Amino acid sequence: MEREMIIHTVPGLAARTGEIRTFGHVVKSIFPASYQGKDVVVKAAQSDEEKMEVRKNILGYERMRKMGLHSIVPDHLLFDVQGNLVLILEDCGRPFLETVKESSEPDVMYEQLLDQLRGIWRVTKEKAPSDHFLVLDRLVAILLNFGDRFLSGLVQENEYWEALRTLSFRKMYIPFVCFSDYDFTPDDTFLSCGKLKYVDPNAEVLGIPIIDLACFSGVCLVHNLPRAPEQLLQYREVAIREVSLLLEIEKEDAEKIYALGRLLQSTLSACVRAESEREKAEVLVKDVLYFAKQLYAR
Repeated sequence: MEREMIIHTVPGLAARTGEIRTFGHVVKSIFPASYQGKDVVVKAAQSDEEKMEVRKNILGYERMRKMGLHSIVPDHLLFDVQGNLVLILEDCGRPFLETVKESSEPDVMYEQLLDQLRGIWRVTKEKAPSDHFLVLDRLVAILLNFGDRFLSGLVQENEYWEALRTLSFRKMYIPFVCFSDYDFTPDDTFLSCGKLKYVDPNAEVLGIPIIDLACFSGVCLVHNLPRAPEQLLQYREVAIREVSLLLEIEKEDAEKIYALGRLLQSTLSACVRAESEREKAEVLVKDVLYFAKQLYAR
């Protein structure tokens, strides 16, 4: 879908120069613009997969607001342009992935984010559905699917990877859940003056944020962000001790869920680099197999 066509079709939308930002990896047409005099980012969905992604975002925003999380939801509008979905989002600035690189106090940024999340977890805590283990089982199915498709020859026939095919969290007791996206990453997270905005939610935003912390800190490590190794340990500590205590999850189960989060992040990070950065993907596969072994051993 041409940018010019979108700009001319949506009333009040105007062209604006600026860096194109990516929110996720599904929608390809994302560009800066101006809407009624305010800086915005336009996410234009043309294919069925892209439209599903935008609808997922809208559902996520709606559910976050129902949970009382108005402050972290970006202002947004949705338009139908000749059968294509055009999502207009407030411009939240630059993502955590970029701003932490330039910060003179990166540890402060990591801690500010944790402080925001701690408050969000507390106010959104609620009783877990009895079948929430199926969500965890589905994450295993997703990472197996991606690994089998994009990491051919790197993971197949490994005993720990193969053991994942029969892994189930059915027997795990999960009393409570809270805000969690299961795809919480520093490129979709915006922190300005200590205030959080989250722009690319899934449709379901209730879960176990142990996985979010594992994914977030793991992606920071992959991108070599400042203080990433130290903060990975800090985020793991918060996940295993604080989140497990809040949601009343056994420590051993929390460690297993954390391993699942790192496994998910490592698998997806390896997959997106399988063709463009093969050597880096092969290094990441070592993490994949390490965390697969962690799950197998527990």
